[in-house]
Amino acid sequence: AAHGGTTTVIDFVEARPEETWLQALEARLAQAASQSVIDFSFHMSFNRADARSLAEVRPVIDAGLTSFKIYMAYDGIRLTDAEMLLALDAIAAHDALAIVHAENHAVIMHLVAKELAAGHTEPRWHPHTRPVAGEAEATERALALAEITGAAMHIVHVTAARGLDAIRAHRRRGQPVTGEVCTQHLLLT
Repeated sequence: AAHGGTTTVIDFVEARPEETWLQALEARLAQAASQSVIDFSFHMSFNRADARSLAEVRPVIDAGLTSFKIYMAYDGIRLTDAEMLLALDAIAAHDALAIVHAENHAVIMHLVAKELAAGHTEPRWHPHTRPVAGEAEATERALALAEITGAAMHIVHVTAARGLDAIRAHRRRGQPVTGEVCTQHLLLT
């Protein structure tokens, strides 16, 4: 990052099942401090919504992390809607920010199974398993859950206009929501 002119990096802390969030944060801070030549910070990954993690939201904020990453897809790190509601309630109660990877997990798994069954294993088939409709649905669902809980939300790596349309609609209604696109989404077809 420093060689490219980047002055700050914000990475993720993902606690293992046996770790508390604060233990995972301490380990990541030690790792980064020993190697970094630029400024750094972290988002805490809300990779589980159990009582222990929910109780750690305030201590994590007190330690300096005010944003929490929520995945709606990918086994092992995603939250169900019920878990996401618990997470968003905790985030809203502490005026923190939810950062959401909005994809429909069931859609991805369904389409991956179909592509694999057809023998489509090359990287070129990957986009076929992530349709715009799945991202748009997940974005709208995430924003609805944020509206219900009162949580501020940032949708990461929006890839299509339909997701952006959902963000704009919620912003027009006064909801505290933002979104971002990755550079490659503007350059690749």
